[in-house]
Amino acid sequence: MYVLVGAAIERFVISVVNGIIEEINAQQVKYSDLAFRLIAICSGGLLTSLQDVRGLKMWDRRVEALSVVDSSETAQLSTEHVPLDGRTIRPAHFATIWNVFGLPGASLPDPRTGLALQTVADNRNKVAHAEEDIASIAGMQAVDDMLRLLDQVDGLAIHVYDAAVDYLDNRSYLR
Repeated sequence: MYVLVGAAIERFVISVVNGIIEEINAQQVKYSDLAFRLIAICSGGLLTSLQDVRGLKMWDRRVEALSVVDSSETAQLSTEHVPLDGRTIRPAHFATIWNVFGLPGASLPDPRTGLALQTVADNRNKVAHAEEDIASIAGMQAVDDMLRLLDQVDGLAIHVYDAAVDYLDNRSYLR
C-alpha cells in the first residue's frame, strides 16, 4: 500500500505541476509580465549550468539568466525544470512547490497530513529498498489507521488540486 500510495501521490503532483506549466505556456505570457519566481523554471537549465562556471564567465551567465526578466518575448516554462528532485515525495517537496509557484495558502492542509505523507514515504522506501520485509511493514498499522492515512493523502491531493485551480483562475503567475 505504501509503495502504491507513494507512487500515486507523486504521479498526481507531477501531473498538477506540469499542468500548471502547460496552462501558463498556453496563455503566452511575456517574461516581463511573469511573476519573478517563475523565472527559476524558465531559466532552469541555465541556472543549473551555473554550478560549473567560475570566474568572470559566471557573471556573464548570471546576467544572461536574469536578462529575460524585462523581455517582451513570450515566456516558456519548462517541464524539465520543475521543483522536484526525483526522490520520494515528502512535505518539503510541497513547501518548495508552493514557494516556486507562489501558490495560495499553506503547502499542506494540516500537520497530520505532513505526518501521513512522511509515513508513506518512509515505509515506501523501506519496502522498495528491501530495508524491511513487506510483512513487518504491513503489520505496523491497524486497518483503521491505514484507512485514516489514505484519507489524509486523499485530502492532500484535493488540497493540491484546489490550490492549482485557484492559482490559475486568479492568474497568480503574473506580476
